Amino acid sequence: MNRKTPEADETRGMGFLLSDVARLFRREFDKRATETGLTRAQYQALAHIKRQEGLSQTELAALLEVRPITLTRTLDRLEAKGWIERRPHKTDRRIRLLYLTRQAQPHTRALRAVARTVRQKAFAGIHATDLQRMRDLLELVKQNLAREAE
Repeated sequence: MNRKTPEADETRGMGFLLSDVARLFRREFDKRATETGLTRAQYQALAHIKRQEGLSQTELAALLEVRPITLTRTLDRLEAKGWIERRPHKTDRRIRLLYLTRQAQPHTRALRAVARTVRQKAFAGIHATDLQRMRDLLELVKQNLAREAE
């Protein structure tokens, strides 16, 4: 694959733009999600657990890029609401595995609806092929940066 390396002027401000877009996405989500009674951190934890039930608390903390102690407080709140359960690992007593409860289902559905509304607002007027191209390009940027981090 023969790609032209971007010139400095073509990429100037791109990091700020990506950061601004991510911040505005979070702000819009938070504004719309307040009626659910969950914080974004709680929603993110629920969403990851839903995708990969049986994650350990340490694995989830790494995915969320938070310290385990910070995640523990979030999980304590979710457990107190009856939305997750921590189950012991079969061979390692120190590890607790995370699962959603049936009571969490309506809340995760409501939050998915909030996320869908935010995406619809953010991407209004953008053609599906342009959205796919944007996704492909952002995935490539992510891979480039992840490769450098290894």
